Amino acid sequence: MSRNVIGVQSLLNDDFQKAAKEIQSLQSFEKLDNTVLLELYSYYKQAIIGDNKTSQPSFLDFKGQAKWSAWNERKGMKKETAQVKYIKLVAKILDNFNV
Repeated sequence: MSRNVIGVQSLLNDDFQKAAKEIQSLQSFEKLDNTVLLELYSYYKQAIIGDNKTSQPSFLDFKGQAKWSAWNERKGMKKETAQVKYIKLVAKILDNFNV
């Protein structure tokens, strides 16, 4: 792997970590729509872990089902792609809250 590729990956990881910290510190985080929260969650999990290989939660666990399904929809997405989509979504959210 060339130095340029390693450098770009390092910058992407730095931007991803920064975005994660920024969204966690957002005062109005609880005001976000559930679909946006699930989108954030799914990109984050795909970027950190990769494909969802966990067992599907019980159908009575509505929150767990929603989170599992959102993450499972990202199956096959490259971690770097998930990081970029997460960073862009965080930037859009922060822009909407004028942060």
